[in-house]
Amino acid sequence: MALLDVDLVFRRVDAASRPGLISAEHGERLKTVNQAAERCRAGMPWFCFYSPGIAGASEM
Repeated sequence: MALLDVDLVFRRVDAASRPGLISAEHGERLKTVNQAAERCRAGMPWFCFYSPGIAGASEM
């Protein structure tokens, strides 16, 4: 577990870009447009209690 910060976002985006899980263009966009440095988010743990899914997909 790690606290949210810009460095963590960059490391995770880079880790997804290297093996081609996301495109370089998407990676750069994620590193440019994110809320990791926002005062209400930076340095805080975030817990999401739901199963990961595909963006845009909904469960029925």
